[in-house]
Amino acid sequence: MNVETFSNALGELDLTYIDQAYRYRRKAKNRVLPFIAAAACLAVVISALTILRKSPESSTGVGAYMTEDGVVIPPTDIRLPRPGETYNMIAFFIYQGRVYTFYRDLEGRTDLKGERLGTADGSIGEYNAPDSIDDCAELAGSVGGDVYTVDGCDPSFMLCMNRHGDTLELYVCSSGLTVKYGSEILEDRLRVSENLDRVEYETRASWNAMESEGETHDIRTLPPDAAEALESFIRAADEAEFMLTEDIPLEEGQDLYDGMELYHMYLYLTNGIPIELRLLKNGYVRIENFYDITLQVPNNIFTALLSYFET
Repeated sequence: MNVETFSNALGELDLTYIDQAYRYRRKAKNRVLPFIAAAACLAVVISALTILRKSPESSTGVGAYMTEDGVVIPPTDIRLPRPGETYNMIAFFIYQGRVYTFYRDLEGRTDLKGERLGTADGSIGEYNAPDSIDDCAELAGSVGGDVYTVDGCDPSFMLCMNRHGDTLELYVCSSGLTVKYGSEILEDRLRVSENLDRVEYETRASWNAMESEGETHDIRTLPPDAAEALESFIRAADEAEFMLTEDIPLEEGQDLYDGMELYHMYLYLTNGIPIELRLLKNGYVRIENFYDITLQVPNNIFTALLSYFET
């Protein structure tokens, strides 16, 4: 079964759920975090996610919505499980009223661990999640452990935990924002242009490979002669306006994931942190952890960069 099959069976699902379900599958190839139990199938994973997006009364459904000022990503809210439903909590904690959700592991870089901010208590579980983050105590969450700043990163955007040897767990606050241009994330929060060290990429098939099933990954480094095309791409992404991911036009029978995604590109900053971009057909670009919003760069700039990708 695939995500589209489940989506048809379960009705309209927030794109956030499907994206996070894919991430759980990919995560299973490596170390599985203690707070994530193995799911029997993708449908269980989708139903397991208990972080919901809060929408204003004037909007329909859940998720981000458009205003004249840009795309609004509402604060993440938490809801109680419904009777008869089974959940595994997504990894998150609350700090200064913001919800930080798991982004990725960073092995061998505990040197980036900065100031200790406190200890997340891991007090929120599958069956005691409050209705809203307003009802949660500071540093409550589904995961417990000491919380630190990340050297060189804005703490209002990224924090970390160090619970497993030399592995740093990065957590990102990707909600409660109003953003209009790509630069508001890529430059204002991540400072990509001034701190870019190297770029790697892989096809969607490589990204989706399961090592436990004998599949392998083929991650490649963007060659130096692609520097000009890369600079043009980043500049175009900075200048592009965000749109709702759900508004990406799809052909009949086409899905956003297997039908549109071409590459996963990793912008490694000088501090070793990778910023993952998903490159889709027709110049669409998605920033990992910002599931509801998408950028579109001019197709000539997009294809010029992709011409340096080996497949």
